[in-house]
Amino acid sequence: MLTFECITANANFGPDFYFGLRSLMIQHRAALVTSSRQELIELCHSDAVRSSPFFNIFANVNLRGFSPSDYQLMISRSLNGTSVQFSEEEIQQILTQ
Repeated sequence: MLTFECITANANFGPDFYFGLRSLMIQHRAALVTSSRQELIELCHSDAVRSSPFFNIFANVNLRGFSPSDYQLMISRSLNGTSVQFSEEEIQQILTQ
């Protein structure tokens, strides 16, 4: 799974990248949901990135692990209105991941 940790650890993403993301979020009312195992500010690869105002616009929500029934519900609701159907074997593979 790709987490935001991969982005903040990448030296190719400097302060300008985060300023641009922040601008998109504010000017265009875009939502950004990140996923990481640590606080975002702790993941930064440099002080220049760490000092970006980008990181002060997030609220942290710690999630517990989902139950198998939560996963089943999430999968079925995500597929509502589409022609996509997973076999029971495919659903089990998704749950394993």
